[in-house]
Amino acid sequence: MMKEKTKTTNKKEQSNRFQELFHGISQKMRADFEFMSKQLSHSLSVGEVREFAFKEFLRQYLPSFLGVEKGIIISSDEDTSKQIDIVIYDKLNTPVLYAAENLRLFPIEGVYAIIEVKSKLNSASLKDAIDNIRSVKNMTKRAFIEQGGVIINNFTLHGKESEHFPVIGLIFSYSSINLQKLKVQLEQSDDEDVTKNVDSICILNSGLISNIDKKLSLAKELNSRRFFTETKDSLLLFYLMMMHVLPQAKMRPIKMTEYTKDLNFGEIRL
Repeated sequence: MMKEKTKTTNKKEQSNRFQELFHGISQKMRADFEFMSKQLSHSLSVGEVREFAFKEFLRQYLPSFLGVEKGIIISSDEDTSKQIDIVIYDKLNTPVLYAAENLRLFPIEGVYAIIEVKSKLNSASLKDAIDNIRSVKNMTKRAFIEQGGVIINNFTLHGKESEHFPVIGLIFSYSSINLQKLKVQLEQSDDEDVTKNVDSICILNSGLISNIDKKLSLAKELNSRRFFTETKDSLLLFYLMMMHVLPQAKMRPIKMTEYTKDLNFGEIRL
């Protein structure tokens, strides 16, 4: 009996330490953002600061095979996204088509998730984030090399089964208006095709807007309902939900010739 009680106590202490760790991370992230924002007057610089703080957190705490960068996403159908604050992609297998210091160009096939980062989430900035996320979610992943063999990975997200991992669209903000109002606006913007919708929203130290059916879900599913919760542990909950899904992501090799099919490399001579 004593051993069972000790086990329960140890688990609780471990959970408390994890919670305290993320409290510290959240407080530092907010403090860094507020300090740097006061020092900078240019809106572009403030935007870079808010993205940098959250980007560094993801780089440190997500699995190392996941790359985390700012970028633009393109498809083999010649679609181009708006500039995305954070692109989470397969770092080991995705060719980066263009790489500058603060901007990269990614093929859609290698992208697992995108995150729009806001200083304050309100009606206008939510609409802007939804538009940016949809500019990616409207793309089709089709440029893959056909695979043989006995191992075929299928993924079931957004109520559909697919041979490729779909793009998850997220929003992170340092502050916001009333969470219930944001939830209502998000619900009003939701498309019948759930693959096109924003999946979840995290407000640092304040709360989360996500999905629930029989259990919590990072991705919007066919039968899930939107919910919001006000909690100082929003970053921890957001992180745990991401870690339930993103480490399972895999991709087939990208067929890059699909991106250059209209190019003429000259006459072939024997």
